[in-house]
Amino acid sequence: MPAKKQSKFPTFGTSQPRYDLPHDLAMGVANFSWTVSLAPDFPALIEVIGHEITALLQAKTASLWFLNEDRVSLSLGYSAGNLDLHSLPVHEASIEEALRIRRPTEMLGDNQLKPFLDHHTLVLPLVTGLRKLGVLIVSRPEPFTADWQEAAAAAARQTSYALTTASHVSKLADSFRRDSQQLADERRQLAAVVAGTAEGIITLDQRGRIEMFNPAMGRITGYRSSAVRGQRAQDIFKPRTEQDQPFDFSQLQDEQRHDKLTISIATREDTSRWVDVSAAPAGVKGGEGHTVFVFRDITDQYEFMRRQTEFVSIASHELRTPITALLGFLALTKTPDTTAEQQRHFLDRAEGAASRLAELVEDLLSVARIEENRLSLTPVELHPHDIMSETVDNLRHVAARKNIEMYYENSLPEAQCIDADRSKLQQVFSNLVDNAIKYTPDGGRVTVTVAGGGGQAVITVTDTGIGISEANLERVFEKFFREYTDLSIAAGGTGLGLFITKELVERQDGVLELTSQTGRGTTATVRFALAA
Repeated sequence: MPAKKQSKFPTFGTSQPRYDLPHDLAMGVANFSWTVSLAPDFPALIEVIGHEITALLQAKTASLWFLNEDRVSLSLGYSAGNLDLHSLPVHEASIEEALRIRRPTEMLGDNQLKPFLDHHTLVLPLVTGLRKLGVLIVSRPEPFTADWQEAAAAAARQTSYALTTASHVSKLADSFRRDSQQLADERRQLAAVVAGTAEGIITLDQRGRIEMFNPAMGRITGYRSSAVRGQRAQDIFKPRTEQDQPFDFSQLQDEQRHDKLTISIATREDTSRWVDVSAAPAGVKGGEGHTVFVFRDITDQYEFMRRQTEFVSIASHELRTPITALLGFLALTKTPDTTAEQQRHFLDRAEGAASRLAELVEDLLSVARIEENRLSLTPVELHPHDIMSETVDNLRHVAARKNIEMYYENSLPEAQCIDADRSKLQQVFSNLVDNAIKYTPDGGRVTVTVAGGGGQAVITVTDTGIGISEANLERVFEKFFREYTDLSIAAGGTGLGLFITKELVERQDGVLELTSQTGRGTTATVRFALAA
């Protein structure tokens, strides 16, 4: 090669000394370094090195070999030329020497590569610091002069540096991809948990505005996420305490309470749901602290506990009344100056109080059996006329005391029966007819019919009594509920009759309906499917 203009060529970040190379060769090494540095990834880098080293050194064949973990063999990473080998031993003399002295070494003598090489072959060690990476083996017809060997050494150093850097970058990229994938998987799992959990979850920013609103919260409140996001939770849910006092979500945000508080929140339908709510910090976003709120809907449990407490309170009161009357009348019979006639009167009153007490106890036991699913039913095929006619006959004398007319009509064919528990059906019919008589003023009328229609037996009890207000028409089926009027107070009762009656009907696959007008009367309708 003509020795023209000389150029100092840097070794691109290595600690090796600089070498004087002819200008054209130095520019070739610089171009090699630049091209290698542009490789987008590790596989592309291998291809670029093989292609560019072949061009730089005007080689006919070039191969890139990586040192295996066993440190005694090399694996082929790239070859330019017809090379039918995939591994080489490190102890091959020229390779071992090049790696030892860390300088290009001429390959001499016979070896596995000889059939694939030209006359002159150069082994270029690829090393960084104390680490041996492998070798570049290039061959060409012309000999490698000192200038060519120095250019090859410079290219080998740049190759070693690029391979090490790319390897680190590749590992970092792989690690980043794994971490990113793991993070994405965890976010998907978290999103699935948040979306699938039964608890309502929302996040609020420092100003109390809703940022995240999961599907369960939508089911609890009736709102869509898109309708409430960005709005103040305080304004949407109007929370209140058990003492019916306004509650501020900021209290939980400030205290970051992990223990639960019980509050009521407003729904989209303008009803209230009782929830246990707790809060926890959700990190910082945009310089503002965020809070996660978890809502557990306990409306059913809360109402059950409320009714249970009310049940115990009212039951205690209701039991106390007949017991007090019973004890009082019995005490009067012991008065020394009480006549025999007065004693009989007091005993009759005591018997009435005892009967009311027995009725209340039986109703309370029925409620307990119903709510604990201990209600025993033995359905048989029967005709409702048989039960209702007996019920009407048994209660005619009660109606007669109030001068109430009793009408009864049966139009259900004898062959059309229903499947029902006889004793429970007697209890249903007795409750309905007795209620009609109780809440009908003197001189009124009670009409009872048994008929058929639409594959059903239809039993109706209609009175001309005080009626039920529209607001309380559904509430009459609640335990202990009574609409307080002069007549209802005088009629007494436990307030459990219609609750028990409805349960007994529905647990036998029947339907109980009430229609009523205040001051005009009530109609109770019971429907049972006809037996097949």
